[in-house]
Amino acid sequence: MHILRRVTRRDMLRKLEAMAAMVAAGCLRRRSPPGAEAPAPAAGHLATAVPAAPEPESSASTPEPMASGDRLPTPERFVAFSFAGAATPEGRRHLPISFRYGERKSEELLLGDALREMELGFTLWFEPERVFPDTQLAREHPEWLLSSPGDASYLYNLGNPEARRFLTEKISALIAEAGVTCYRQDFNMEPAEAWRAADAPDRVGMSEIRHIEGLYAFWDELLARHPGLIIDNCASGGRRIDLETISRSVPLWRSDVQCALDFNPIAMQTQTQGLAPWVPLSAGCCRSPDKYSFRSALGPGMVVIWTTRALEEKVDFPERLPVARELLAELWRVRPYFYGDFFPLLPFSLSAKAWAAWQFHRADMGEGLVLALRRPQSDQSRLESPLRGLDPSARYELQNADTGEVAVASGSELLEKGVCIDIAERPGSALVLYRRVG
Repeated sequence: MHILRRVTRRDMLRKLEAMAAMVAAGCLRRRSPPGAEAPAPAAGHLATAVPAAPEPESSASTPEPMASGDRLPTPERFVAFSFAGAATPEGRRHLPISFRYGERKSEELLLGDALREMELGFTLWFEPERVFPDTQLAREHPEWLLSSPGDASYLYNLGNPEARRFLTEKISALIAEAGVTCYRQDFNMEPAEAWRAADAPDRVGMSEIRHIEGLYAFWDELLARHPGLIIDNCASGGRRIDLETISRSVPLWRSDVQCALDFNPIAMQTQTQGLAPWVPLSAGCCRSPDKYSFRSALGPGMVVIWTTRALEEKVDFPERLPVARELLAELWRVRPYFYGDFFPLLPFSLSAKAWAAWQFHRADMGEGLVLALRRPQSDQSRLESPLRGLDPSARYELQNADTGEVAVASGSELLEKGVCIDIAERPGSALVLYRRVG
């Protein structure tokens, strides 16, 4: 494991200062100690909101009329400050930490201490299955590596029990010593040819099977050794999402399309609509602190790259704190609903002339949300859509999150006629919260 480009310690400290400013301003919530009721998590590429299943709690009152979802505490909630442990050959601007086989750098431990003082979590980023030539690991343990024609890097063979034990000990030790709360595993290579080259003629496919079995065993061991650890399944952004991986991990970086800081928010909308029916826990990415981009990324977890953009654009991040506080308050308010049923209200579309709209419904709470997004080239300013999952015999209070306007309608009316949402701006968004009142 290695990194080809380092950022300066000054940049690292600036990012820590930005995080501390967000905590002090109330934009980010502190991590609760084990066993305590934890506040809602915050978000970030530097601050990552890690999804966790909520535990229902009865009847506490809340000051805001539509905020009863806040009564649901979420265990293991935390803000995570993310730095990298390995890199692709191109290098990436947001990879400030080096972790090399055979030696230990102090930055991980220093960061872990600093983040614990701020009561934040710590996401550390690795790519352990990719090994480059002329590294210590390649020289000392070539028998642990698989190669394929035309690929300059090697595949670390997790199907080899000895290799897997070695990696487990290395990663586990760093997790413990640096106070890592979220282990991120990337995977930026095409392994098929390396597996084929290692297969015996009468055992085609066995190298892949053993490797994937080893991956699951590696993750299982980390989870067993470090209770409460979150595994972030990155893999070039969403390329390793399957039933086995999502039973052990969450994809906090669903695609590498957002590696470009000017990525289109439509990408986040379509990722959510495509994944939500099958993968209940994942994180969208918000490129800038504006309402349309933010709501395009709303979900169980969120990655924000605001501090990264501030560094790139040489903007003092504290100038953005008021907007950040307002947007993140909305996330805390609606976040419990993302653990409910997902209903798309419009067909899937990539077109900039379309709208995107969906509903998250918590039947156990009698509450939910409707999110509508008018894309930049849409000529349509109004959406009318029936809702789903409601009790036709009940009555529901609906509140416009932007204007505060409140209306009451029957479940049967909402199921048959639905809601009418107007969005004048393009791009623009609307968020409607509802709850059962009778």
